[in-house]
Amino acid sequence: AVVEGMRDGVIVVDWQDRIVDLNPAAREVVSPTSQDLVGRPIGEVLQVWNQLAPTLPFVPHAHAELSATVGGVERRFAVGVSPLQQRSARLQGRLIVLHDITALKASQEAVQRSEQRYRTLFEASGDAIFVTGADGRIVDCNQSACSLYRSSRERLTGLAVVELVRPDSNDEGGFLGLGPTGTGRFVPAWGQRADGSCFPAEVGTQPVQVGGDPLTVVFVRDVTERKQAESHWQGENTLLRSIAENAPLALYVVDGRDDRVLYANQRFRDLWGLPPMDADPGGEGVPTGEEIGAALQRQVSDPAAFGELWARLRGEIPRTVVEQDLALADGRTLRWFSTQVRDSHGHYFGRLHIFEDNSDRKRAEDTQRLAAVGQLAAGVAHEFNNILCSMRLRADLAHLRRTPSEYDELVRVVVEGAKKGAQICDDMLSFARPAPPQRVSAPIEEPLEAALSLAERRLAAAPIAVQREYRTEGWRVSIDPGQMEHVFLNLILNACDAMPDGGTLSLRTWFEPLAGGQVVVEISDTGCGIRPEDLPRVFEPFFTTKGLLGASELPATGLGLAVSHGLLRAHHATISVRSEWGQGAVFEIRFEAHERSTESTAEAEPALPTRRMASPGRVLVVEDEDEVRATVEEALQSEGYEVVTVSGVPEAKSLLESEAFDLVVTDMLMPGGSGRTVVQTARRAASSPPVVVITGKPDPALEQEMRLAGAAQVVAKPFGLSELLAAVRPLGRGPHGQG
Repeated sequence: AVVEGMRDGVIVVDWQDRIVDLNPAAREVVSPTSQDLVGRPIGEVLQVWNQLAPTLPFVPHAHAELSATVGGVERRFAVGVSPLQQRSARLQGRLIVLHDITALKASQEAVQRSEQRYRTLFEASGDAIFVTGADGRIVDCNQSACSLYRSSRERLTGLAVVELVRPDSNDEGGFLGLGPTGTGRFVPAWGQRADGSCFPAEVGTQPVQVGGDPLTVVFVRDVTERKQAESHWQGENTLLRSIAENAPLALYVVDGRDDRVLYANQRFRDLWGLPPMDADPGGEGVPTGEEIGAALQRQVSDPAAFGELWARLRGEIPRTVVEQDLALADGRTLRWFSTQVRDSHGHYFGRLHIFEDNSDRKRAEDTQRLAAVGQLAAGVAHEFNNILCSMRLRADLAHLRRTPSEYDELVRVVVEGAKKGAQICDDMLSFARPAPPQRVSAPIEEPLEAALSLAERRLAAAPIAVQREYRTEGWRVSIDPGQMEHVFLNLILNACDAMPDGGTLSLRTWFEPLAGGQVVVEISDTGCGIRPEDLPRVFEPFFTTKGLLGASELPATGLGLAVSHGLLRAHHATISVRSEWGQGAVFEIRFEAHERSTESTAEAEPALPTRRMASPGRVLVVEDEDEVRATVEEALQSEGYEVVTVSGVPEAKSLLESEAFDLVVTDMLMPGGSGRTVVQTARRAASSPPVVVITGKPDPALEQEMRLAGAAQVVAKPFGLSELLAAVRPLGRGPHGQG
């Protein structure tokens, strides 16, 4: 137990120099990771043994030193070898002791270094050093003394030490005690050379004993450069203080050790109602950092969250940087920035806190946001008013003339208007809340070529020549191919509109290793370009130079680039444009490079079978809008279904609990409940009919939620007859689509 607990390493070897036993301390030195040491030759695990082995037959005890890494630290050990003998003096083995002498060696080396330093200090010191005897005269000096006083060692030796300073510099007593009873501290003085020139200096003395003789060592330090630096620093300090005092920010610096406020500018004092600096030069009126934090916590609108953050800043993570807005209970908003402060050596000693009252800016941002919403609403109203106006005029003409051709034209205008309105709604939703991308790893050229294929007719009609240059070096990106195809198609069609008389469309891709690797797509054209005043606004919603909102006759809503910008932002990609009027436009898109290897893509889910009900079925339609309810009823009756309609959730629940249905079609939002209630009631019903949910609020999250609740299909408004029948036909007759 004693050996196991020893701090010294102990190894026992037999007469054949094989390890018999070793304690944990020895194992940590020779091989901390190996477990099978017993039985191995000592020379394999202790390299110094190969130096000791030749001497062991001739001496009973041997010693050496070795270095080893223990716990990641380089250590030094004294190795002692002693024989283990039987009473017959026969050698039975050897005892090896590893004694840690790291501290001893460090001390010895420090002493050696100290001696070397002191041996060279006299000559190498930048200070002038003089050695004087008991009579105050110089007996020796170093080379720095000769250089400082511009004299030789011989001429300085024998001088009285008081002759080294200007007589009027003795007012602080610097040379009054330069004998063996000197003060041992540095005092300011003016050094004086033999030629009468003077320099600012600091003088220190230290009495010593050398061979029983009392001597005094005199140090003379030239502080000319330091005085100049101090003067410069004072000027810089004045400048920095002036900047801090005139900055439009309230700031203070707090000591990280004792929570003292080291500096607080006047604006901060005004913010907290503290006395002005000229009335409080010592800073006694400034509260501690903890008191400031407590005062802040009383004023913010969310004291709990602020208190938790403030505690973190004063805790174990001083590296925390804070930059956020603090909402105050009185309605104001403070922008707060807090960061660590380090000295010239990089050591943390405190924190800098900066406060800015940005209440006015917040109000301006809110006003600007409302203006943007107003602009967006105006754009939506403009587009829908156009659609509604054409529908109303065509309806009035059909009512006036009452001819089949007019009614046919009315049908065409209504259908086209509904489709255009639905497209505007989809674009608006994509702009306001883009659907989360369904990412796969794919070459960026795939959606680019797919978009090019869709635009093939437009390109051929102009005609427009297409130039390709793909150099992505096999790199793939993580994208939603459908969304990227939408983005590229929009850019390609815009390029076609810019080249009505033909031109060249260039598609380039390449890989850039910057910023962790980027795949870049460039789409450029030789069209009319973009006017300088329009260039900053190309990604704004409802801004367009086409259609009724612009000068061109080409149809447009001004949402294409805005939606594309939102889709790319969801992919963490960036898009930029450069153009000169009359010289075409260049759109550049940058994606994060994903990988070079090929990944197999998931197989597409099999499509639902599309078969009609074997025979007419019974359908419950739940819809609060009279016109929609009646239209859905007629559409289903035209297909042979027996249709029961209700306008609210309570009536639907009552019918589902008392009657059997083969299918339920329900709106999502209605008075007295929601489509979710209808779905849940249908699942509990005896017939358990499948449910088709129709909604005017298309949302991927809502669709997923309805499917999890048990809905068979979700159809977004506005929909046509074909979309409605496509949703209900596959469900079949009977529970869960059983025909």
